[in-house]
Amino acid sequence: MKNEPAQSTQDARAAADSPYDHWVFWCESSSCRFSGAAESRAALVAALRAQGTSNVAVVRSGCLGLCGAGPNAVTYPEGTVYLHADREHADRLAANLARGTPDQLLAVKTPAWYREHLVARLGRIVEHLVSRLRADEGGR
Repeated sequence: MKNEPAQSTQDARAAADSPYDHWVFWCESSSCRFSGAAESRAALVAALRAQGTSNVAVVRSGCLGLCGAGPNAVTYPEGTVYLHADREHADRLAANLARGTPDQLLAVKTPAWYREHLVARLGRIVEHLVSRLRADEGGR
């Protein structure tokens, strides 16, 4: 099974208008939070900065529906799902995110319908975030 997202026109528009090539939605809801999600996300952000990567946005999110296997993350527009994305994986994950390639060790195969559902939901969020970024830039 290929891990390629099926993007709607709206999702493709959000990705094209984005200042970032890749977005990572990092669950910090209760189950993931208790599994160290905040520390893992901070380690990923630090690894991306250390590598000089500026094309990846890391966004704290609410529940991604993957409880019990956290910390969890989902990328956009790829729709790659990461389970147990602990801080010791930060450097490896950052390198793969910068290239836009799934980390073969951490990425999990998901049913196409689930990935498409996640990508569609995240696309609407990205579109909203991009519009807020553009509005903030216009107000400066």
